[in-house]
Amino acid sequence: MKSLKGLTGMPVVRTDNGRRAGRVTRACVDDGLTALCGVWVANGWRRARYCPAERIRLIGDVSVLIDGEMLRVRQSAACGHPLALRRALNAAGEMVGAITGAYVDEETLAIAAVELTRGFWEDLKSGRQLVRHFEVHVPDADVVLMEEGDESDEAWMDQGDDRGRGSGRVGGDGIRHDELAGGAQTRPGGDERRTDGV
Repeated sequence: MKSLKGLTGMPVVRTDNGRRAGRVTRACVDDGLTALCGVWVANGWRRARYCPAERIRLIGDVSVLIDGEMLRVRQSAACGHPLALRRALNAAGEMVGAITGAYVDEETLAIAAVELTRGFWEDLKSGRQLVRHFEVHVPDADVVLMEEGDESDEAWMDQGDDRGRGSGRVGGDGIRHDELAGGAQTRPGGDERRTDGV
């Protein structure tokens, strides 16, 4: 899972010749916040070019892989737009905060979650929340949350391949909770001890 903010500055590499095409300057999403539409790529003093989602092969940890050439189009003609601040409403229509970011699946390029802020002091106390079930009212672009965010931004980023699953949480010692549930713990010396009475 990669945040749209995290895409900015990532190098872009072409799969046909292995050359670096530049760096991502911003990512664009569709109006319904369902998928990544494409990225703008700058290379030195050259004018930024647009790479549509269908040419993005994979979003990796350190780079974005694309197929073929990028497009020379005006920003107004490109699909999608950068994610702007949007109001967040609960199912009853009450405002609960604002959407400040989104997370995209690296392979499917679908928007997997949105980032919710409830205000400065609430962010300091519990961090920004990630919400995976939401809808967008297209006329006013408000985001209606189908569930209240219950996972902090940091919690998702620390869960590796098991992000978003309750059984994949990592303890302070780096041991996953689902591994501890199996009854085996590893001491610092490397030997294992059983905690299930065996």
